[in-house]
Amino acid sequence: MVISVDKTKWMIFGPLPRRMSTIRVNGNIVKLVREYKFVGIWFTSVKRNIFEKHYSVKASKAQGVAHACFTVDSMIGSLPPKEGVRLYMARVDPHLISGCEVVPDVTSRLTALLEKPQKRYLRRLLGLRPRSMRAVLFTETGLLPVRYRRAILALHHAKHWAALPDDHYAKAAYLSSLQLSAAGSISWASDLRTVLASFPTPVPCPVSALESAESIDNLIAGVQLSCETTLRDQLNRAERTYLLRKRQERGEDGKLKNVMLCFRHYLRLVSSPHRKAFTRFLLSDHSLAVVALRYPGHYRKYHIPRAWRLCRFCLLDVEDESHAALVCTAHPGLTPLREEFLRDVFVLQPSLRHLAMTRSADVFLGSLLLDRIVTTRVAKFVHDVLQIFETKEMWVAPEHFNLEGWQE
Repeated sequence: MVISVDKTKWMIFGPLPRRMSTIRVNGNIVKLVREYKFVGIWFTSVKRNIFEKHYSVKASKAQGVAHACFTVDSMIGSLPPKEGVRLYMARVDPHLISGCEVVPDVTSRLTALLEKPQKRYLRRLLGLRPRSMRAVLFTETGLLPVRYRRAILALHHAKHWAALPDDHYAKAAYLSSLQLSAAGSISWASDLRTVLASFPTPVPCPVSALESAESIDNLIAGVQLSCETTLRDQLNRAERTYLLRKRQERGEDGKLKNVMLCFRHYLRLVSSPHRKAFTRFLLSDHSLAVVALRYPGHYRKYHIPRAWRLCRFCLLDVEDESHAALVCTAHPGLTPLREEFLRDVFVLQPSLRHLAMTRSADVFLGSLLLDRIVTTRVAKFVHDVLQIFETKEMWVAPEHFNLEGWQE
C-alpha cells in the first residue's frame, strides 16, 4: 500500500509542545493542519469541540440554500407552504442533519447554529415575523425541530449497527462504545445518552436500551413523544396561543383527535395574502395591539401591560383577535363587513349560528378559525379586518399613566 503524502495530514489535539516535531512519509514532510475534512466531517484541533467547524460550515450552507429556495418568489409569487416544505426537506434538511450519526449534539451552542437557518426558513415560508413563537413553526408544518430530528436519525443508525452480525467491524465498534458508556467513560453511546437526557422532557436511556433493535425503537418513540410534549407545554403556557390548545384533526380512521405535529389545512389556501393573514391571525403574529405592544419599541422603552393595549378605534377593550373580528363597532367599515361575513358562514356551516348566539366571542372565533368548511371565507374576512385596523395608528398608553399596578 502506498501512502499519498498530498492527501495525508496530521493534527495535534490538546496543548502544543514547545518544540514541534516533523512527520515524514517516504522522505516527504506531512503537513500539520488545524482543521481537515475527512469522509465528509470537518475536524478541528483549535476549538474546544473538535466538530465545531462542521456545525458552522453546515449551518452556513443551509442558510445559503434556504435563501436560494425563496428566489422562486420573483418568478411564481409567494412560495406555497406545501412546496416550501418539500424544498426544505430536499435542499436544506440534508445540510442540517449532516454528520448526525457521527456527532451527537452534546453542545447546545453548536446545535443552535443549525436551529437558526431552520427557524428562519419556516418563518419566511409561513409569513411570520422574527419574534413569532418557535413552537408553532413545527406544530403547523409537521416538521421536527432539528435537535430532535438529528437524535432520531442517530438512533436509527444505532438500530442498524445493533442488528449487524457480531463479526462485522461496525458492530464491534458499536459494542465497544456501549461498554465504555457502561463503565462511565466517554464514548459515542455516552454522548447519545447525554443528548437524550438534555431534552426539556428527558428520555431515559440506560445502556441496555441501546443493545437491541426493539429497545431502540422504544427510544425513537420516546424522542418523538418528548418533542410533542415539549411543544404542547409551550403552547399551553403561552397566552397568545389559546386558539390552538383544543384543536383537533381528523385521522386516517375518520375520528377527530389531537395531533401536535402535522401540515395544517389552512396552509393550502390558494390566495397568498389571505393565507398569510389567516396564519398570522391564528398564530398571534399580527399587527393588533395585543401582540404589537407586547415588546418595547425603538421609541418606547417601557412595558405596556395587556390590560392597557386598548383598541385604536373605541379605546374600550383590549385590541385582541376576538375584539377586532367580532366585537368592535367604532369603525364604520367593520359592522357591514362583519354582517356580510356572518351571513356567508351561516350558509356554509349552519351549526355556527348556534355557537354565535350561545358562546363567548373567544370561543366562537376559535370555532371559526378551526372549521375547515369556512376556512377560505374566514381567511378573506381576517385579511379585510386587519387591513381596516392598519388604516389607523395604534393607540399607545403614555408612560405617565399608572401602569405599574397592572400585571401582564
